Amino acid sequence: MAVTASDVTHKMSKEARTNYLGGLLEMQLFQTVQSGNASAAQCIRENYFPESGNNDKAWAKLYDALDQFPDKPATAIVYLLTKKICGG
Repeated sequence: MAVTASDVTHKMSKEARTNYLGGLLEMQLFQTVQSGNASAAQCIRENYFPESGNNDKAWAKLYDALDQFPDKPATAIVYLLTKKICGG
């Protein structure tokens, strides 16, 4: 059974939620790099990882999407949102 958005936002602790979503984003970044889309990979890196320093808006959009589709798999939401924002 897939982990739903509601599972992430309501059943996980803040630390578990951050780690889980960070892992999904890292996998999306890895897949994007492997597919050879450097610009989309850079976009994901800049939008979601702390070293960019300006990731609050992107994470807010991610949490909004999770709230909007509570019964959908969190993996699908992360995948589709990063595709929408960064292409690839």
